[in-house]
Amino acid sequence: MAIDYTRRIPRLGADPATGDEVSDRPDPRPAESAGLSTPNLANLTDFGPGHHHHPMATDTPVDDAINGPRTDLKSAIEQAPTSVRQAISNDCREAFDLLAAHLPRDERVLAVYPASAQYLRGSTNSIFVLTAKRVLFVAPAPQVLSWRLAELTKFQIVNGGPIQIAAGGDEYMMGDDLADSYSDAFEALVKYSVAVARLRGE
Repeated sequence: MAIDYTRRIPRLGADPATGDEVSDRPDPRPAESAGLSTPNLANLTDFGPGHHHHPMATDTPVDDAINGPRTDLKSAIEQAPTSVRQAISNDCREAFDLLAAHLPRDERVLAVYPASAQYLRGSTNSIFVLTAKRVLFVAPAPQVLSWRLAELTKFQIVNGGPIQIAAGGDEYMMGDDLADSYSDAFEALVKYSVAVARLRGE
């Protein structure tokens, strides 16, 4: 199955990275890299912090990500538009805290995207995370899905519709409440990262 590349992808720099980590995966729903430098999404901006604490996290990881030592998370948050940053600080806070507390520090985060576990029936309390090695889906259950970049055969965000993923012969469909240019930017960056990972034989 080939990925449908329909958009121009921004040129990015590279920083080699290795390894991957796969977590437990639930029953899929029917539907249809090494390190990359974070793209300049200069026209996608701004928000203010919120407060909600995940019981498994230490201190307040979202605040730490914004103000503390994880510059990759800080950059990913700062480059997101207002709607994304507000979602991360509120409804998606538990999922982001889980990510910030436990993702290995040598796995660079490039971008984050709010989502729900179920299309049409779920609340937007989860996040997609693009790293230098993987695409992650993190829910507050807690639950994590993990795909190596090179194994993804489809990643599509339908504005006003579902987020569709295919990998390893399985297909998934999650929900998306956003309908703006950041949807296109996140999808394009995922596809670019997949292409680079395949070219490098990862």
